Amino acid sequence: AAPATAQLPYLLGFAGWAVASAVLVVVRSRMMLSLGLLAGEVLHSDLLTRVLAAPLSFFDVTPRGRVLSRFSREMLTVDVSLPSALQTY
Repeated sequence: AAPATAQLPYLLGFAGWAVASAVLVVVRSRMMLSLGLLAGEVLHSDLLTRVLAAPLSFFDVTPRGRVLSRFSREMLTVDVSLPSALQTY
């Protein structure tokens, strides 16, 4: 019984490290999620403001489909690619 009792502090230490690691992973994931959502919200607001503030001549020469496609492509980049890129670091 003595060797098992001697290893108990090490076992508790490893268990503590495992729990702390799991908590930090959850905190990091939640932080990346909230930052990604915030970035998407800010970009959407800025893009919409700039598109709505564009002069009418812009809409005369630019097809609606091109504006919509570019808008959705930028939003896809921020919503999908940015959070996954941030999680790699």
